[in-house]
Amino acid sequence: KQWYQRRVRGPTSVPDEAASYSDHLSKFQTSTVPVNSDLTEFVKQCGGRYGLLSFLYSVVLTRGIDVILTDLGPMVEGSLIHSKFGHSNQSLLNLMLTGAAVPNVFDGARDLGGIELAGIKEQSEVGYLTLLEALRFCQVGENLKCPKFPIWVLGSESHTTLLFPCAPCVYHNIDF
Repeated sequence: KQWYQRRVRGPTSVPDEAASYSDHLSKFQTSTVPVNSDLTEFVKQCGGRYGLLSFLYSVVLTRGIDVILTDLGPMVEGSLIHSKFGHSNQSLLNLMLTGAAVPNVFDGARDLGGIELAGIKEQSEVGYLTLLEALRFCQVGENLKCPKFPIWVLGSESHTTLLFPCAPCVYHNIDF
C-alpha cells in the first residue's frame, strides 16, 4: 500500500464540461488518489468524457491495484505512465495485451541473482514486436511474437503501431 500511496496518481474530482483534457491531466498528475473507490467513482461520474483516461482506469480497476503491484515485482520503480512524455511503460502495455502488468517481454520468469523477474506466462491473443529487440536492448519471447491471432502491436522508441492482415483468407481457420 505504501508504494500505491506514493506513486499512483489520479483526480480528486470529475472535471466540469468546460475543462480541457490537458487541464484534467494536470490534476491527474498532482492529486493523490488514496483508495480504489475514488477511481471507481471517477469512472462512473465521467460517463463518456475522457474516454482514454476512463479506459485506463477501467483496465487498472479490472486487474486490481494490489494484483498490479504484485505483477510489477520488486524491481519496478515509478509509474505506469512516463511522466515526461505521457506514454505507457512496458508494464501497462503488457497489462493491456496479456492481462498482467509484468515489466518484461521475455517468456516465463528469470532469476537475477536471487530476484525473480516476471515475464509473459502464456501465449497472448495479440502479439508484440519491438525495434528495441533489433537494437539488442531486449528479447521478446515467443508468447508475444507468436500470438493466437495475427495481430501485433509494434513498438519503437516513441510510439506504437497496430499491424494486422487485411486478407480474409488469413482468418479462415481461426475460431473467434
